[in-house]
Amino acid sequence: MALASFPRSGNTWLRYLIEGAAGVFTGSVYFDERIYNSGHYGEARNYSDGTTLLQKTHHRAIFKRITRNFSLKWRIRYIRNNKFNGRAVLLIRNPFEAILSYYNFQSTKTHTGAINETYIPIDDFEQFAYRAITRWYEIIEDWLIYGSEVHVVFYEDLVDHPIQVVTHLLRELGLQLDPKRVDCLRKFTTGIL
Repeated sequence: MALASFPRSGNTWLRYLIEGAAGVFTGSVYFDERIYNSGHYGEARNYSDGTTLLQKTHHRAIFKRITRNFSLKWRIRYIRNNKFNGRAVLLIRNPFEAILSYYNFQSTKTHTGAINETYIPIDDFEQFAYRAITRWYEIIEDWLIYGSEVHVVFYEDLVDHPIQVVTHLLRELGLQLDPKRVDCLRKFTTGIL
C-alpha cells in the first residue's frame, strides 16, 4: 500500500507515528540515507518485498527531468500496478505550506535547513510554485480517481491530534494496536526529522 503525498507534506513524520504505534516498518520507493539514519530502517528495504506496511511515494511530484514526461497513462499504471493495486494512504497538506516547504527543501537540500524568505528570487519561486501546485493537485486527483482503496489523512489534523489520527488510520487498515506502544508514542510524537 502506498503512502502518497506531495513532498514536504509530513510523510516521514506520519511514517514515524505509524511505526511507533504499530511496531511495523514502513518503506519507500526511494532511498534517502538521512531518513534511514534517523531510524526508519524500512527505508533500505525493497518497497515491493512485502516487509513494510506502507511505501512512501510522491507519485511524480519530485521535480526531476524524467518525471516531466510521465503521462496520465503512466500515472494510472503507477497507481494500479501490482505493487499498490490502487491502495494508498493519501496525506494532504495545505498547498501553500507544502509548496513553500518543498521550495525550502529544494533550496537548502536538507530536511531541517531554512532559507531566508526575504531573499527568495520572485521569478524562480513563481515558476516553482506554478509547477508545484499542478503536481500537488495531480497527486490528490489521481489517487482519488484511479485508486481503489484510499484512506485520506490531512496534515493539519495530524498536527492537532497526532495520536488520534494515527490510531484511527491503523484501525482502518485492520491493525491491532498495543496500548503500551500508543502510550509511549504520546510522550514522543515529533520524531527526529
